[in-house]
Amino acid sequence: MIQLGKFERYLIEEFFDDYRAGAMTHRTFTRRVAFIMGSMSAASGAMLLVGCTPEEVPRSTDPMPTPTPSSSTAGPGTASAGAVPGPRVRSPSPRAPRG
Repeated sequence: MIQLGKFERYLIEEFFDDYRAGAMTHRTFTRRVAFIMGSMSAASGAMLLVGCTPEEVPRSTDPMPTPTPSSSTAGPGTASAGAVPGPRVRSPSPRAPRG
């Protein structure tokens, strides 16, 4: 049986609510769940867990969706909506010599 972490469960339930309300397509819902879970097999289990009918659940052998590149009209040096910032790199602080 599949177990979801609290953030996985929260996101998938929110996406499920949006899908049921008609604010999200089935394809988008499936894509998002697949990317959260990491495989179509795990996505199928998670979708059943939140209340999808067996007809709505993809086969566990279906290929993973391909990511779509984010389209950004932002200029250089500005953050785009789809970008995830990288880790911060700290400069080493100067230390006084030991002695």
